[in-house]
Amino acid sequence: PTAEGDCIASWVRDTASFLSDRHVMAQRFGSDGAGRWAGGAVSVMDVTVVPIAHRPRLLEVGGGAVIAWHDVRDGDFDCYVQRLDGAGIPFWTGDGVAVSGEPGRQQLDPAIGLDANGDVMVFFRNTDGAQNVQGLNVQRLDVSGARALGVGGVELMAFDGQFKGAPRAAPVTGGVAALVERRPAIGSADGVLELFRVNASGASLDGGAVGVSTGASARARLNLASAGGGALIAAWTLWMS
Repeated sequence: PTAEGDCIASWVRDTASFLSDRHVMAQRFGSDGAGRWAGGAVSVMDVTVVPIAHRPRLLEVGGGAVIAWHDVRDGDFDCYVQRLDGAGIPFWTGDGVAVSGEPGRQQLDPAIGLDANGDVMVFFRNTDGAQNVQGLNVQRLDVSGARALGVGGVELMAFDGQFKGAPRAAPVTGGVAALVERRPAIGSADGVLELFRVNASGASLDGGAVGVSTGASARARLNLASAGGGALIAAWTLWMS
């Protein structure tokens, strides 16, 4: 939702087949359902396709939006972010800016939040080419779209053989938080949920991970939201193996 009572939506167009042009789109709609952006729906990314069933991440900002996704334009998975103003015009380079330039790594499943200055904090899974070694990193993109935390961002979870799930992000007092599932090995079913709260420099506000759900079990459908006063609400599905 926007402050004016409109809403902004993002979606992946045309997923009828593996050969479809699965491009990332966005539009601002009024309460009457009419599109607000004069040029029609904005093609946020059309240089390549996103994976089947991929869902971009969206934040409303000042009547515009920040949108994040991953695609394979360079031959492997990388995460990208685009920022649109209130008229739907991109702030940053066409088809988005990459969150990492670290060689020999892939980036997957971006989760986004804004820091106190309005910069975009991006949490992402950092993996090797086969996704057998995984970590969790965070990057900050400043107003120009430049990477403010180095070429690959700040490592929050070690790059090792443990599985790290797709993060979910939300703002907190003094920074941005991410909720992540961690399993003891790639291919294992049972894991734990951990929370990372970081400031604009990627430094932990808690000295490391905070255990959210620590009994080993299978989890899915994570969600994280701010609850006011610095609090957070985390939700997920859970079943015992």
